Amino acid sequence: MPRPKSCCVFACDDLVSSRHRFPKNDEETFKVWVKVVKHPRFATLTPEEIYKSYYVCNRHFSEDAQVKGTRRGLKMGAIPTLYMPDSSYDESDNATADSPPPKKMKQDKIPIVDETNMAIGSIALDLEEPSTSKVHIGNSERPAVTGIPEFPVITFEKDDNLENNPSGQFLLGNSKSRKALFQSGSKSRRQILQSISVTRQNQLTPKAKTLYRMVDKWGAKAAAAARKIKSYRARLAEAEKISNSTSFDKLIDHVNETSYKFIMCQVRNQKLPPRGRRFTMEEKILALSILKSSGKGYRFLSKIFVLPSRRTLTELLNKIPLKPGINKQIFQSLKHSVEKMNTKDKCCVIMFDEVAIDSTLQYNRKEDYVEGIEDFGTERNGKLADHANVFMLKGVYRQWVQPVSFTFSSGPIKSDRLVGLLKQVVHECNKLGLDIIASVCDQGAANVAAINKLMAETSEQCLQKKEQNTYFGYIIDNKEIVPLFDVPHLFKGIRNNLLNKNLHFSINGKDMEAKWEHIIQFYLLDISDNTRICPKLTDRHVIPEKINKMKVSACTQIFSNTVGSLMKRIATWNVEHQYKLENKATDTAELILFLDPLFDSLNGSSKIGPVSKPLKGGVTATSPHEDYWRNAIKIIDTMKFYCPQKRKFVSRPASLTNLIKTIRGFIYIKKILLEKKFDYILTRAFNQDSLENFFGSIRSHSARYNSPDVTHFISSFKALITTNFLSSHSPYSNCENTDMCELLDDLRCFLNDEEIAGVKVLEENISIPEIPNLTIRKSKVERSIITYISGYFVKRVLKIVKNCKFCQQNYLYSDYNGDTDFIEARTYQQSNLTVPGTFVTFITGQALSYIFYLLPRIISTSNLVVILKSILAQKIDCAPLKCLSHPNIQSTFLEILIRCIVYFYVKQINRIVKGSDTKFARYLTLNKDPSKIDPFKMHAHEKYLKKKKTIKCK
Repeated sequence: MPRPKSCCVFACDDLVSSRHRFPKNDEETFKVWVKVVKHPRFATLTPEEIYKSYYVCNRHFSEDAQVKGTRRGLKMGAIPTLYMPDSSYDESDNATADSPPPKKMKQDKIPIVDETNMAIGSIALDLEEPSTSKVHIGNSERPAVTGIPEFPVITFEKDDNLENNPSGQFLLGNSKSRKALFQSGSKSRRQILQSISVTRQNQLTPKAKTLYRMVDKWGAKAAAAARKIKSYRARLAEAEKISNSTSFDKLIDHVNETSYKFIMCQVRNQKLPPRGRRFTMEEKILALSILKSSGKGYRFLSKIFVLPSRRTLTELLNKIPLKPGINKQIFQSLKHSVEKMNTKDKCCVIMFDEVAIDSTLQYNRKEDYVEGIEDFGTERNGKLADHANVFMLKGVYRQWVQPVSFTFSSGPIKSDRLVGLLKQVVHECNKLGLDIIASVCDQGAANVAAINKLMAETSEQCLQKKEQNTYFGYIIDNKEIVPLFDVPHLFKGIRNNLLNKNLHFSINGKDMEAKWEHIIQFYLLDISDNTRICPKLTDRHVIPEKINKMKVSACTQIFSNTVGSLMKRIATWNVEHQYKLENKATDTAELILFLDPLFDSLNGSSKIGPVSKPLKGGVTATSPHEDYWRNAIKIIDTMKFYCPQKRKFVSRPASLTNLIKTIRGFIYIKKILLEKKFDYILTRAFNQDSLENFFGSIRSHSARYNSPDVTHFISSFKALITTNFLSSHSPYSNCENTDMCELLDDLRCFLNDEEIAGVKVLEENISIPEIPNLTIRKSKVERSIITYISGYFVKRVLKIVKNCKFCQQNYLYSDYNGDTDFIEARTYQQSNLTVPGTFVTFITGQALSYIFYLLPRIISTSNLVVILKSILAQKIDCAPLKCLSHPNIQSTFLEILIRCIVYFYVKQINRIVKGSDTKFARYLTLNKDPSKIDPFKMHAHEKYLKKKKTIKCK
């Protein structure tokens, strides 16, 4: 038993009797106690500190002041008078105390009633006579504390006609009993009973019990409301404290909006339990951007800050129904941003390019279709997709970027298909009010063919209207679009041709010949001494076998003013050296000095260029760009490549032809934009850097996937759009960073949009191929696969019928005795599967034959399980499946079985396509058409790899 607190009265050594705190609710009595006790420390303490730390034992109170059996044990206003330091106490001393009065005590929230109102009346509880007592609800006569709401005081007027029943008296004037009305629990109920001098509920009359239960119920409700109000008050006080802080007011001036919202999120959720935290849409999108940038970094930050869980962010991403083709959600969200733009901001270019992806199938259970096949949005076919085509918009004046569409194709996209997709995207953009003035692409065969077809269509339209074709570009929706080619790709093409050919050209009537050998000699001369003059040049810039031909920086750093000027000067010096430059190297230097300002003029990113390079600035009405471009066209017209191996001039490469078209396109665009009152034009807005960065960001997701599949591409596409391209820019990327570009919209409206574009739902009139009567395959390998799938089927069904012994014994389990001719036992030991019964293996064999026949022919449709289920219900006899506990057991079994077989089929196709022997894989895939692949041949392929035999491909 704990030892009682010591008594604060001087020289009191009592250790047994009960202790009493100072009466903080009665200020006058409190002052008297302090005066009587005369403790030396009371002069320096506050009343709250005295109440918490000092006690007076029971031996200092007379018997008249004590109330036995009560919790307090003292009467109201009781004063310690026995064994005190000065027993001669006069109440008049309280008013004339020399010491300053103690501080005002914190009063109780429940108003206190005077002792004269403690027993206002009584109520008689009789079963035979009706009660005539009246209940009055009024306020206490004593004023309530300022700022705290007053609670009503319930009094009962006495009826003289009723008998006095002591057990039925409610002394509700008592502050204890009134306070108990607004509390809940055993303590409050005990206080109510003690106020009427009873200890048990069974001591009350029936009517008193009813009233007691009502009071207890009201008290519980009042206590709950008080706790709720207290919680709101505490939260409001904390919020007001933060908002009124001067440092908090200055915070918003020193951080950006994103940082401010993140800090507020931490303040709001830091003290809450994990399941009680709530995040706004902006906070979730910020967290999603961090997660997609670095999963390991997100796990580390989650230990320091309060961040949403991975599951929350994954569900957020899954709500965005992006699919191949024209997604109306993208254009709908883009519409809100376009409406706020001015005329200049609406001018944009459309870029399109393709990227290689991994050929992998994956069954999408949510949408019930197979991903990984050729998909153009409105049309799908069964060929495996290995290329993704993306369309992107980019602003010319304010350089915003917005991917708007993507598709998947088997091999490079065909020009006819590309023309159709380009028309669809341009048509949707025109409906939004965007002004597309140019298209940008690389020199791919399909891209060039598509541009030529559009130009031919424009000429035909002019002939049909009997008009002269005065357009420079092509017409879509009665609007002219100027075709341009990506400038970095054009210069890389010139460099790649120069590696093994000599370039003949003419400048100011002087014929010249440029050779790559001169650049190699210059590089070897430079690295022969420690004091290098071109330290940025490496073997990957100069040596043909080590050059990365897709890297733009390796090309532009060679075609620079520094290399050209130094090469031209050193070639004229008469210096004896092992790698001495010959005089003809000046021709190569002249070519470099011509290409360097040409590239700057076509790739300018600032309004005002450097003094040394004025062509690097923006194009204006008075800038020298147009004159320089017209002179450059004349020089490029004279260029032709000579092949030393063939000893003749080769045909003109496409890079030179397309470079001339692009320069003329810029001259035409300058005229158009200046007519639209553009002050200047930044030529870098007309290249594909943004699209190349987009492809690089997709490859950097999920542990830097260099070759993503269709599912990964769609997931990354969603993340990059939603998170405003917040992915790191690699220093070794193939293009310059475009962080100044901003994404128009983060697609928040997708989260509330129910419309799903892309793959359409299965139509009722879909054509199903004729199905022959198929039999179960009986070879050892085929039967092993059938039983293997049956094991997975049993494992999944057990989750549904785990408590049904009838289904387990009659349909699922088997008395398998280790027959190696029927199944490889080691497979089940490794996979921890349940051995299936005879009935399960029988229906699995039938379903497997039909699904393997049908699935390759309907793989391009949606609702695969619905189609296969309707067909198998007619072909497979499921009548033996009957269970009273599971009335839908036939439908459930059939649906689970179909999903198991579809998963197995997709897995086998992926293993065949990704086979280590490319020739055999190519033989099995037959142009990547799943309808011509037999999944059972995968086992033959594995045996072939083990035995290392050579198989001749037809």
